[in-house]
Amino acid sequence: MDVYKYVCDADRFDAVAPPEEAYEEFNSFDGRPRAQKWKPIKVAWYEVGESGDFPPLMGHVPVFSERASKELLPLVREHVEHLPLQHDSRSHPPIAAIHVLPILDCLDPTLAEIEWFESGIIGIDHYVFIEDRIAGFPMFRIKGYEFAHVFVTQPFREAVEAAKLRGLVFKKLP
Repeated sequence: MDVYKYVCDADRFDAVAPPEEAYEEFNSFDGRPRAQKWKPIKVAWYEVGESGDFPPLMGHVPVFSERASKELLPLVREHVEHLPLQHDSRSHPPIAAIHVLPILDCLDPTLAEIEWFESGIIGIDHYVFIEDRIAGFPMFRIKGYEFAHVFVTQPFREAVEAAKLRGLVFKKLP
């Protein structure tokens, strides 16, 4: 199964940034549900190019435009929380932070090249996934590396491309 790192095209598309006091909230996206207590956070837009469907925020917190949400939530709904964000821009669509809930122990420790620290993974030089552990998960994070990146599988990529959504760069992992 093909796996990709979720990477926003920050060179071509506008980004969003939370206020400083909200970083702690986003850094607590640890896979435990939080939608019932969610209060929308107001973000600021940073215009660097075009308005896309996946504005960068933080590596482990994807953001979907209203259009991306409409197209992708049928695929990912049971694996994420869709948490509305607020902004004042009239030239940008409504957006939502996506709390990716699955944190999977899915790397083959004998074949993947992993840099370990006592508290978890600090880097991965070569990814080798245990396929049956990621099957059925269009979006996930890696246990011990959950605050670094989000990963997506081929069905997610196909849904993005079929809907002609803009703003992601798909880098297939070896």
